[in-house]
Amino acid sequence: MDYLLIFLPGNPSVPEIYDDFLFEIVDGHKNIEVKTLNHLGQSRETVSLKRKIDLSDVISHHKKNIREILEKNKNHKIVLVGHSLGCTIGIEIYKEFQLRIEKVIMICPFLGPSLNNDKFLKAFERKVSRNAIFALMAGVLINKRVGSLFFRIWLGKNKKNAHILKNVRKQNFIANFVSLLSSYRKEFSSLDIESKIDLLEKKKTHFIFAKEDFWVPAEVEKKLSLKFNCEVIDGISHDFCLSSEETKKIATRVKRYLEI
Repeated sequence: MDYLLIFLPGNPSVPEIYDDFLFEIVDGHKNIEVKTLNHLGQSRETVSLKRKIDLSDVISHHKKNIREILEKNKNHKIVLVGHSLGCTIGIEIYKEFQLRIEKVIMICPFLGPSLNNDKFLKAFERKVSRNAIFALMAGVLINKRVGSLFFRIWLGKNKKNAHILKNVRKQNFIANFVSLLSSYRKEFSSLDIESKIDLLEKKKTHFIFAKEDFWVPAEVEKKLSLKFNCEVIDGISHDFCLSSEETKKIATRVKRYLEI
C-alpha cells in the first residue's frame, strides 16, 4: 500500500524547519511520500500577495490544493499531519476528504485563542500596535546580518536559522504572516471548531501535546482526551521542530502510531 503524508505546518510556514522531522518519520519506508503545504502568502508561488490575508483565505487555499493533490494520487492512502495552526486547518478540511484519509495526527494543536495568548493576539488585531510590530520585525529580519544575529541570540547556533531567515526575507512574507495572525480572534470565533472536531473518527485520530504550551492550554488536552487518543510528552515545546532532540521524540511517537 502506498501512502501520501500531507503535512500542514504552523504559522509561519517555513518548510525547511520540518525537514528533519519528516525525514525521521519516513526513513526506511519506501512506500510513503511527503507533501508539505505552505500557507497562502508564505510560499514561493504566493508570497508576493499584497492584499490582506485571513484564516478563511488560508483554509480555502489548502482545500483547493488538497483536492488537486488527491486527484493526482488516487491510489494513495492519505495520512494527514498538522502542527499548531495546521491542526485547525486539518480539522477544517477533514469532512470533505475523510473517505481518503487513513490517519490523522495533530501535534501541539492550536485550536483558537485562550487566556494564555489572548493579550498577545489583541496586539496584532489593533492597527497601531500591529503596524509597530510589523515595523520592528521588518527592521530586524529584512537586514540579513541583523536577522542572523537575532536568531543566533534567540535560538543559539542552529542550522535552521538560515532557513527561517531566507523565508521571512521574501517579499511580503512578514506582512502576510502578521495579517494572518491578526485575523485569529475574529476568524476563530466564527469557525465553530468544536463541532468539526467531533467529526473526527477516534480510531483514525491521535493528538500529541507539549506539557506546558503557551498556545495550547491544558484544558484542550483534558477535553480532547475524553474522546480521542491523546499523549502529553515531557521535554518538548510548541516549536519542537527547532530542536533535534525534540524532533526525534515527536517523530518516534508519530512512527509508532502510524505503524506503516
